[in-house]
Amino acid sequence: MTQQHQDRYIYPYAQGVKLDIRKADLKVYKKYPARTYGSIERAKQAAREYRDALLQDAGIKTIRDSSRHIRKRKGAQQSFQGKPLPVGMSIQYVRGKPMYLVVRVDDNTKRRFSIKALGEDHAYQSALNELKNLNR
Repeated sequence: MTQQHQDRYIYPYAQGVKLDIRKADLKVYKKYPARTYGSIERAKQAAREYRDALLQDAGIKTIRDSSRHIRKRKGAQQSFQGKPLPVGMSIQYVRGKPMYLVVRVDDNTKRRFSIKALGEDHAYQSALNELKNLNR
């Protein structure tokens, strides 16, 4: 776990650290003074433990990839709504849900087709047509 993820929602202040979580259903602000805990590291550790317990009780993951992109590799079996994805087309997920069908134009350029805006079938057909046009 990186330092950034370890100290998520934990911020320094003059006398120690403070825990500040502002999510939709969870709002917490609590100070951990270094004088009370003996050192800043102990105060941070107490804040981490409290934060992890709160988030676990609320059902919120402490570390989450909000967006991930999986490329289609040769020989890999990936499908979208039961339709196989050809090489060069991939699915981009946002918060665990498929949001875009992506066609690679070249190494630096890609075209995205929104599943939400276009609908599943139209996004798939548009991406397939774009891929066919690139291969001509």
